[in-house]
Amino acid sequence: MDVNILILKELAQSLAVLYAEDEDDMRTEYGSLFAEFFRKVDVARTGSEALEMYKKEKYNIVITDIKMPMFDGIRLSREIKAINRKQPVLVTSAYSDTEHLLELINIGVEKFITKPIHNEQLLDVLFKICTAIKYEEEYTRCNVFKIRLSAINELFKNIAHHWRNPLNEIGLLIQNIELAYDCGELNKKYLDKFIDHSMSVVQKMSGTIELFLASVPKSDTIDVTFDLAETIGAVIVLLGETLRDCHIDIKVEVRESQTITGCQTKLIEVLSQIINNARDALLEKRRSDRRINICLFRAHNRPVITVQDNGGGISEALIDKIFEPYQTTKGVKSGTGLGLYIARQFVNVDMNGQLTARNVDGGAEFRIEL
Repeated sequence: MDVNILILKELAQSLAVLYAEDEDDMRTEYGSLFAEFFRKVDVARTGSEALEMYKKEKYNIVITDIKMPMFDGIRLSREIKAINRKQPVLVTSAYSDTEHLLELINIGVEKFITKPIHNEQLLDVLFKICTAIKYEEEYTRCNVFKIRLSAINELFKNIAHHWRNPLNEIGLLIQNIELAYDCGELNKKYLDKFIDHSMSVVQKMSGTIELFLASVPKSDTIDVTFDLAETIGAVIVLLGETLRDCHIDIKVEVRESQTITGCQTKLIEVLSQIINNARDALLEKRRSDRRINICLFRAHNRPVITVQDNGGGISEALIDKIFEPYQTTKGVKSGTGLGLYIARQFVNVDMNGQLTARNVDGGAEFRIEL
């Protein structure tokens, strides 16, 4: 177990714990023990106090006693699982009867420890929970990287679309030189015209690169003040050619131009994810009238962006789970099930906003409140 303690300290040093216990001695003893391992330990005397703390802060692990006055650990676990069904919860209890255990299992509680608590058993359980959390974080991180690689791939595909016609044009110009030579027309006037035309095409290609570079923020971590209408325009530049190739009509309505301070790169990723999902839905439905409408306006004194398509909407079985990790409408081979989960994390956590979805007018509407 000594080796596990060292590893546990390494695993737990970045994690936060919420500990609910009504007995003063237990709360003091185990609150101190948890503080030796975890980055942050918040303690609560009652279930209601713990729930209020949970709503305000983000915790990696919740540890609660089952027997507390008025608001017990079972109710606390149920309330927390209703907020986040993936939340790891460890319950300590003097009870060992089947009724309480079955109720906790039905709620979704993963781990139980019967009082009196043995430290070795407790640390072993925490070690397993922390290991699972770290595996989950690493898996998510790998998939975020995969999603970002996919975004880069989309960028290169769009550059290729923008360059295809100019490259063909240059190819024809070069072929015409040989034809002009064979016909005896290759003179100073012809060469000057050829150079002017070629340089015009090259400048157009260079302008495309500059346009794409201007559309991609220089940092994905630093908060900056940026214009929302311009940001939407940047996304259209990045994805527009692909959408046109798919015969998708995309329209943008800006009712009120607005600026905010935040991470522009993450908002671009969110909008790109939503628009690409809409594109896939429209292609899957094989509609001839494919539409994506983006609207920027203000509601309740907050900037709002909506992205609406006519791709048939989200199935009723998935509509309430669409932002949960590993939920996908594309099938195992086509989607990771993390795109919208990460998008919501970017909006709700990193940008202090709210990302929601609903079905409306024969399609899906995603609403970003910032």
